[in-house]
Amino acid sequence: MSALTVNIDGLPIPQGSMVSNGAGRGLRHSNHLRLKPWRHTVVSAVLSAKPASWNPSFPLSVTATFRLPRPQNHYGTGRNANTIRDAAPAHHTVKPDVDKLARAIGDAIEESGLVRGDQQITSWNIAKRYTVGDEAPGVLLTLISL
Repeated sequence: MSALTVNIDGLPIPQGSMVSNGAGRGLRHSNHLRLKPWRHTVVSAVLSAKPASWNPSFPLSVTATFRLPRPQNHYGTGRNANTIRDAAPAHHTVKPDVDKLARAIGDAIEESGLVRGDQQITSWNIAKRYTVGDEAPGVLLTLISL
């Protein structure tokens, strides 16, 4: 069994819906201009953290905690500009959806070659939350080959 944990900074981008490029020209993700760089960042990070003993044919367990920035209206104004309002939600209950964030990670894991296909992912533990203090947006990702 091998494992890797990597902290990836950057705004997490969800997997978009598929749209047509035109008759006979294939499909692309609706947000491909933002999605491709994010997936490349994830691929690079997991490849640099991959242990030498990693076997791409094993099943995989994935834990991902996404950190997303709070909107400006969650903060006070004036001298309270760095203070979160009492009425601001504690949990991230707006878009992006965790399933679309996870799909982007699953496809990046497959693209990296850590698995032969994302169907090898047998368990997911996914969470999303707001960043805290000066924490950067991103994802804390743990992959365990079973």
